[in-house]
Amino acid sequence: MNATITVGNTGLYLDGQFVSNAIPEVRGLYTKTSEEAPSTIEISVSVGNLPPKTLFVPVEGLNFATLHKDFPAMSCVGSKRRELFDAWLHNLYVQSPEDYYHGTSSLKIGSFVTENGILQLPYGTLGAIEGGETLGLEKHYVIIDSKLATISVLRDVYVAATLWLPLLLSLPNAALMVLGFTLLSMVRSAVLNAGIHLQAVLFVTGLQGIGKTTLISRFVSFITKGISPNKPALFFDLGSSLAGLRIAMTTYRDLPIVADNACKSASKAVQRKREEVLAQIIREAANAAPIMKASPGGNQVELENVASVLFTAEDTPKNESDLTRCILVKISEQPDLPEELTPDMVSAIR
Repeated sequence: MNATITVGNTGLYLDGQFVSNAIPEVRGLYTKTSEEAPSTIEISVSVGNLPPKTLFVPVEGLNFATLHKDFPAMSCVGSKRRELFDAWLHNLYVQSPEDYYHGTSSLKIGSFVTENGILQLPYGTLGAIEGGETLGLEKHYVIIDSKLATISVLRDVYVAATLWLPLLLSLPNAALMVLGFTLLSMVRSAVLNAGIHLQAVLFVTGLQGIGKTTLISRFVSFITKGISPNKPALFFDLGSSLAGLRIAMTTYRDLPIVADNACKSASKAVQRKREEVLAQIIREAANAAPIMKASPGGNQVELENVASVLFTAEDTPKNESDLTRCILVKISEQPDLPEELTPDMVSAIR
């Protein structure tokens, strides 16, 4: 079937009969770091006089329907022709590695990254993923899962050590603890891979209105939402954003996540419920309990926290076992933080 399909100036033809106006070309194969077979394919599609369009599609979605969703100008009328197109496209994918290894194509062989944080490519190169950007991997073919690109990490900021070192020396102890924990969170996976046991949970307590949230936000605001660059990302209210918090805990590896405002309630029943929720999130953050997620088939799957979590609350956890999972920072007075402690400054320090 594929032997009789030819590429013409205006599309694909089968024994002289028109099949499609689209001419696809496999440009790259990308493999997840934990797998061996490619999971994502880079396809360049040409249609008539339109500029070629580059599409990234999963291997299981390598067909006309998937390409057409992102490039509606493609045409392939009739189920038989679409079957021909899909079969030809699949053969193109299978043949592309052979052409590459025989030196007859310039195929890109790269990695498809689904996790933030420190990364080691299959051939040994070390680098990192920060949101939708790479660090130290610029010479390699790497594509990043779109879910990671929803955040932006401030980078490439230079501030002389003669400016930030005196600033650090002037910070109160509580601020230094939060800064140190934030910096540790950026290398959390490397610490764990080195065989060092680390329960990355920081718990900041103090009276309502004393400045717990303000303190933490000064150190994590270098991570922002991609669509709202002035709004800190990975900031969740324990009272209303549990689902989002858990998604972030299983997604944003090697980044600090804030679980804010575990406040008291006048209602004993409500207070008890809040304490139960707080205890459960602490256990999940310390990976003492799995994070449960519903799979498409309706079953529950177990996930683990891959981030570092900073809690704010008026009181410390009630259970001693939960206390031992936390680094405690108690605030008794409003932290005196210098105006120079900006997101740019924190990014430069890290």
